[in-house]
Amino acid sequence: MKLAPIVIFTYNRPWHTQQTVEALLKNEYASESDLIIFSDAPKNEAAKKGVEETRSYIRNITGFKSLRIIERILAWLIILLMVSLPLSMSLEG
Repeated sequence: MKLAPIVIFTYNRPWHTQQTVEALLKNEYASESDLIIFSDAPKNEAAKKGVEETRSYIRNITGFKSLRIIERILAWLIILLMVSLPLSMSLEG
């Protein structure tokens, strides 16, 4: 049976992330499933510790067929703001 990958989006909540992963691991097909995790960058200093703790946890996940982690170095909010700038205000001039 071909299984769809499992995708999780994380931010700065390590406990919630752990609870989600533990629930997924209880699934009988977990060991046959690919897990993809997107970890967004902290938006500010207040979120930094939570993001670091979350990333520390996800880097050590086992029990799935494969694990792929995509860690953003810039928060999506910053990227969206940059993309939304009018051309006359772009960083390129």
